[in-house]
Amino acid sequence: GLTNPVAYTDRERLVVATHEAGHAVIAHLAGTRRLEVLSIIKRGGSLGLLAHGDLDEVWTRSRSELLAMIDIALGGHCAELLAFGEPTTGASSDLAAATRLAADVIGAHGMGGSLVSLAAVEQSSLGQTNLAGRVLSDARARDEVDQLLATGRERVMDLLAGNMHLVHA
Repeated sequence: GLTNPVAYTDRERLVVATHEAGHAVIAHLAGTRRLEVLSIIKRGGSLGLLAHGDLDEVWTRSRSELLAMIDIALGGHCAELLAFGEPTTGASSDLAAATRLAADVIGAHGMGGSLVSLAAVEQSSLGQTNLAGRVLSDARARDEVDQLLATGRERVMDLLAGNMHLVHA
């Protein structure tokens, strides 16, 4: 979106910068992403931005590549936890993105404990919602999504804890 100049407090500037740096460090460590833009300038509904892309043009993604994308989405939240002891509301859209990715892994791509694709549900009582809604309304699939996200958070916390010097830089 277009820039939306705002005057951050010193604390907000530090939080937003730390948050975005968390995304960038995880994307860098993944080794599969090209970092394109890193900014703490407010644009649209975002306080900051990390734009990243594939190193090469790809048409399919492996489970490990999708998990890396989830990790990148969790990077800001985890950087806030490590740096300040608690997250802020700035991570809400990132958590939604990570949840949608995890729902795709579990509910559409057969990369969880079941090969049942909830994307196959078209005209039924479940068909009135999107894939993430279908996955999250299924108790077993929801538990798998939650576990996938929790494991991702642990992985990202460990990676960032060992690389906070990069976040601070």
